[in-house]
Amino acid sequence: MMRSKKIYVNKNDDAVQVIEGVIESQAKEIILSIPKFSKFSELKNNFHLLKREGESSNKKIFIESVDDRVIELANTSGIPASNPFFVKPDRQFQDIIINKNIKRAPIRPNQESTLDNAKTILVNSKIKDRHDTQILDDNFLPPRKIMARSSDASLNDLEMSSKLAEEIEAEFGPEESTDSKFSAKKVFGILGIVLVSGILSFVSIYVLPEAEIKIIAQKADYVYQNAVVVDKTIKVADPVSMKIPGQIFTEKKNLSLAFKASGKKQVSKKSNGKITIYNAYSSEPQKLVSTTRFMTPDGKIFRLTQTIVVPGAKIVDGKIVSSSIESGIIADKAGVEYNIVGNIRFTIPGFKGTPRYEGFYAEAKGDISGGFIGEIAYPTEEDIRLAKIEISKALGDATKVAVLEKIPKEFKMVENSFFFNIVKQTVNSEANEQGQFTIFAEAENTVMAFLEDDIRNSLSARVKNEIGENHIIKTDKLSYGLARVDLAVGRMTFPIDYKAILARKIDNESLKSQFYNKSEKDLKALLLSMPGLESAEINLWPRWVRRVPNRSDKVVVIVD
Repeated sequence: MMRSKKIYVNKNDDAVQVIEGVIESQAKEIILSIPKFSKFSELKNNFHLLKREGESSNKKIFIESVDDRVIELANTSGIPASNPFFVKPDRQFQDIIINKNIKRAPIRPNQESTLDNAKTILVNSKIKDRHDTQILDDNFLPPRKIMARSSDASLNDLEMSSKLAEEIEAEFGPEESTDSKFSAKKVFGILGIVLVSGILSFVSIYVLPEAEIKIIAQKADYVYQNAVVVDKTIKVADPVSMKIPGQIFTEKKNLSLAFKASGKKQVSKKSNGKITIYNAYSSEPQKLVSTTRFMTPDGKIFRLTQTIVVPGAKIVDGKIVSSSIESGIIADKAGVEYNIVGNIRFTIPGFKGTPRYEGFYAEAKGDISGGFIGEIAYPTEEDIRLAKIEISKALGDATKVAVLEKIPKEFKMVENSFFFNIVKQTVNSEANEQGQFTIFAEAENTVMAFLEDDIRNSLSARVKNEIGENHIIKTDKLSYGLARVDLAVGRMTFPIDYKAILARKIDNESLKSQFYNKSEKDLKALLLSMPGLESAEINLWPRWVRRVPNRSDKVVVIVD
């Protein structure tokens, strides 16, 4: 079994073809020669797969290529790789022997073309390496037209020559006629190379270089745990005493709600209502005492609920114009039969048989109702208690929403800073036909609010006073305790818990200007000499850059 073998990968070979060639080879050590722009090198995973299958087959794999991308992908996948044009291969195989009898091909004279020189250097490099170390494999052969061999060259030498010629052709293209030493194609080729080289040099020196400096400043903890006083009488915050201005907001609302009455009782109720009493008798006023009777056309008796005086009639153009007054009446007896719907005329039985009987009368312009005999619902004390709680809660929520809508967004309220008060409450214990009673209530909600910025600005002033101007608040957390409010004097107090992380103040732009054109060593020395610096990280890109660019847009300073 052969120890090593070199396999040439075609540009169109995919991963399956390449890996099958490695696995099927009898050699334990494989050199893969991968050309530029090969299909195999399009995916990074192909190299990971090659490494895995090589290890599974117990084969040692090396890659050589003039394609930098192939070398980079191979190295990141853990496969040794090198460019044969620039690096002389290490002697990696145990079955390599020195053959001192092999002659080296001389470099052809007068090869002034840049492309020919490159070919010559590559060819002689390969000739030197492959003839100084004869690998026991029939794949290493000298190229055609380059190396002279002795007359006893074997058939393997011819095959080797063919293989190496293919490699040179793959790298530089097929050989062209050299009849014209200074052909236009060669001249333009040289000019193109010079132009591209110049552009690449400009880009690499002035366009690509970038620098990123990450600075971590020294940090310190700051804690403040004490009370804050909010006072409506002051206009400016005082950081020393931690007093800040406050403002009081109030909103009033009223509400009437019906509640189910759970009690039952036997009652006799008289109907009642309003009547208008007319005086068409004389210009003299007429007094009617309470309980004066008024009678309907069908003989039902109602009585006045209060004493009244009916004004005297007016005499206009010799005619009497009646006057009137309104008063309440109540049925003489209980029962639904005394409930009257619609207009009805009343007479005063007490004036019957006198001229006043026709001159005094009354009319009911609305319903007279409420008469009832039987069982009705009524609210118990528990019904009323629960109803008061419910209407109080409803008013509390409604007034709180209303007062919050009045407060500007920049103001802050803390827990327990709202003050709710029931101003008025009336219970109508008479249940209606649905067995419900009603409660009318009026309430107000008051809150004392403040600007949180006043607290933060006061704390910031305390930090500057206690720690110094050269520190800034990096992060902080502010929490509030329960408030105690005295609306009579317009004052509120509550505890706060304030925790902050302070960092040394660093001016990014001023600092950046000190970094321009500094070498990495000088930049490190500068950073180490800075006060308040905890650590720093310097990133120069690309890898060949050794100095900070001299342009603001190419330098990024990140301060944490």
